[in-house]
Amino acid sequence: GTAVKGKSDADLVVFLANYRSIFDLSLHLRVIFAEMKLYLGRYGGCVITGTTRHAVQVSVHCHGHSHDVDILPSVDILKRSTCTLLP
Repeated sequence: GTAVKGKSDADLVVFLANYRSIFDLSLHLRVIFAEMKLYLGRYGGCVITGTTRHAVQVSVHCHGHSHDVDILPSVDILKRSTCTLLP
């Protein structure tokens, strides 16, 4: 519902291992977004352009072009991850 003629963006889904359910993730979205914006702005070379209910929006510049990216945190609800967390 956010399409604009002649303009496109990329959606990047990031699966967060520390959250086990979408409900758990939703309870922490404000903190997650704040940490994402801090990290991406300071270390990621991105310009933070905004947030939506579900994403942090950034602009990435490379080779004279800018690319708009929506970064959406999510949970691996299928539990297919091969990564294990150590205590």
